[in-house]
Amino acid sequence: MGFVDIIIGALLVFAFYKGLKNGLFVELASLIAFFIGVFIAIKFSYAVSDLLKDFFLWSSKTIQVFAFVLTLVFVVLGIHFIAKLLSSVANFAFLGWANILAGGVFAVIKSALLIGIFLNLFQKVNINDMMISKETQESSLFFNPCMKTSYFLLPILGDWFTDLKEKTANWDKKEVSTKSEEKNKSEEKM
Repeated sequence: MGFVDIIIGALLVFAFYKGLKNGLFVELASLIAFFIGVFIAIKFSYAVSDLLKDFFLWSSKTIQVFAFVLTLVFVVLGIHFIAKLLSSVANFAFLGWANILAGGVFAVIKSALLIGIFLNLFQKVNINDMMISKETQESSLFFNPCMKTSYFLLPILGDWFTDLKEKTANWDKKEVSTKSEEKNKSEEKM
């Protein structure tokens, strides 16, 4: 067991502890909240940005980013509140032990997925195996299994980021056309 295994193992043990502490409903909600939050923020942050334009004199990029983050935070907080409520119901129904144990297992699986995504991104930077050698990667107990867990998630995330990029590009085009229309109107008045 090498240094990489110790780091990944420690992260997985910490995830198990945190999952035991939070329970399944909160752990599941944190994962669902992230994905639903990103999805809703991509789809609806333009509406929030239109509202924010009336209150702030920021650049359109700043307003778009702020609207995205604000939408994401509200969705995550809303789902987290619902999860806490469900955890309270589970504890009241004497299912707290099942909620806690399932939360620990789910937290390990969720963390393995996130570690796998990070390791896949790390491989893009680890050119010619300069940071972590190929031998270390192959002899590692956790490195390759964690990487393999994330393979099915990467295309989904890639599609979401492409969609976000397109939405942002459309906002820029909309702002440029709006500014040119305003300029034309002001020139016509003169």
